[in-house]
Amino acid sequence: MKISIVIPVYNVERYLANLLDSILKQTYNDFEVILVDDGSKDNSYKIMEDYSKKDNRIKIFKQKNSGPGIARKNGYMHAKGDLLFFVDSDDQLYDDKVLEKINEIFMNNNIDLLLFESKRNPDDGKRNRVIEKGNIEKGIHSISELDECVVEGCLWMKILKKEKFKEDFFIDANNFEDGYTTYKYLNECNYFYYLDEPLYIVNRLDENNSLTKTFSFEKAIRTVDIIIQINQFSKLKKSVELLALIYYMTYVRKIFTIKGNLEKKRELCKKLQQLGRILDNDAKKLCKEKFKRKAYYLYRVSRIFI
Repeated sequence: MKISIVIPVYNVERYLANLLDSILKQTYNDFEVILVDDGSKDNSYKIMEDYSKKDNRIKIFKQKNSGPGIARKNGYMHAKGDLLFFVDSDDQLYDDKVLEKINEIFMNNNIDLLLFESKRNPDDGKRNRVIEKGNIEKGIHSISELDECVVEGCLWMKILKKEKFKEDFFIDANNFEDGYTTYKYLNECNYFYYLDEPLYIVNRLDENNSLTKTFSFEKAIRTVDIIIQINQFSKLKKSVELLALIYYMTYVRKIFTIKGNLEKKRELCKKLQQLGRILDNDAKKLCKEKFKRKAYYLYRVSRIFI
């Protein structure tokens, strides 16, 4: 099966070559790399040009700065493969067998989705889990089993079938846009395969670029809006409720711990009121069972505060 690796690029001149080298050394060769420059101000596009001249499987495109969601959409529109692998430009593949494993799993199993783990360092024992709050074991599962879990929104821990994917799965946003895409795609799936091993290395930049995730009240408000949208269309209602609860608790903590910004706090509180409606039925029970006493206390206090 041909694998389309779609990569939004923004100011990653120090990391891009490492990523591309990790792809080009793969033992499985039936792939294409689609690089979309999101208005970089450094030498990222020059690196893209150099690599595209070395290997004709690398296709490069350029757009004005519009965020990773639009860059992924642009890349998807040019993809010719059977499978979609959305990769962040400051990361890399775990080893030279990654694409081979992906192809083998899809060839041997009737699935719509592959979920796998990642690491921040290949020598680090810790993994970034793609599934939280659930007991999913390695192998094939019905997509309905994810309704008892929280699925990590990041697209880079998932392989998707292009025939199941649609253009309107993307959203014009700079944060949690991949979470929206994830839950849109899950609606189209019947079965998935969970691989309990890392295929991906995550490098997070400290620099000021569109891929860096730092807290701000503006981002929090937009994220809550997106979760509310997800709840409106997702078939996995319990999963979205758990997702909403996690963000609800996170942002309540921020309201109490970050000083100042009273206007923004009030605006976020109004959004949390809307998010709280998703939790009304079983929120207290979920707080007690999933997040124990501290979170339950914050939930009670926040209801008074809001």
